[in-house]
Amino acid sequence: WSHCTRPAPTPPPRSPSSSASPAPPSTAPSNEPAP
Repeated sequence: WSHCTRPAPTPPPRSPSSSASPAPPSTAPSNEPAP
């Protein structure tokens, strides 16, 4: 549990937070705010 619960909640909040910020204004802030 500790092995699957530790790396799981760590990358999700860090990936979308860093990828959602520089991604929308660089790719398509009007069409896709995430990718």
